[in-house]
Amino acid sequence: MFVRGNCMALVQFAGERFTSIGSAGMMTEKGLAYLLWNDGKAMLSSHGSQVEAEATQVDAIRKFSDDLKKTIWPRMNTDEHG
Repeated sequence: MFVRGNCMALVQFAGERFTSIGSAGMMTEKGLAYLLWNDGKAMLSSHGSQVEAEATQVDAIRKFSDDLKKTIWPRMNTDEHG
């Protein structure tokens, strides 16, 4: 599990390398919420409920996810992630 601020993502590790990165989400009062898009609106979805995501939340999740990929991707097996 990788965490920065309220953002987190699970990363699979097999053998001696990372093999996949799960979707990044954000910890909320209702637990881990994932960013999704519904009719063009950014939403945080957690345990069957959805609330509109603030622009700062969307930016934080995207930045975290991008940074995580840049950090881990070179160490992953390229055959497994395309």
